[in-house]
Amino acid sequence: MFKKILLCIDGEEHTVKAEEYAIYLAKLANAELYVLHVIDQWLLSRNISHEIFATGRDEYISYVKGELSKQAEEIISRFLKKAEEFGVEAKIRIREGTPAKEILAEVNSCDYDLVILGGKSYKSKLERLKSYRTPEKVLEKISTPLLVIKG
Repeated sequence: MFKKILLCIDGEEHTVKAEEYAIYLAKLANAELYVLHVIDQWLLSRNISHEIFATGRDEYISYVKGELSKQAEEIISRFLKKAEEFGVEAKIRIREGTPAKEILAEVNSCDYDLVILGGKSYKSKLERLKSYRTPEKVLEKISTPLLVIKG
């Protein structure tokens, strides 16, 4: 039933359960597991686009890009160790941009049978408003089956 599964990871707590489900389903179905991490560079454009921030801007952008890349490597490395423990091989995809847009672009670029995302449980309406609400945005535009695992 599932030949290609896409798991989206971001290193946050709510994604851990989604990782476990993806590994289990990939092993059970003997499916190819693809793992997508989106380097979210909203920090690069937030509050630094005006000329007042021109001094040191390039150094700041370079530093943030480096830190986000290091973080992505750590997240992916941690996941790969977990998958290896269960005898599951994963193919890594890395994109840069807004998570929902990049997830949809990845889904449209390949013929996945299932997409798995971690979902947050919100404690307040304010927390929900401040969130990207990536699973909801992806669900609105995706035709591939989507499994959202709440952490």
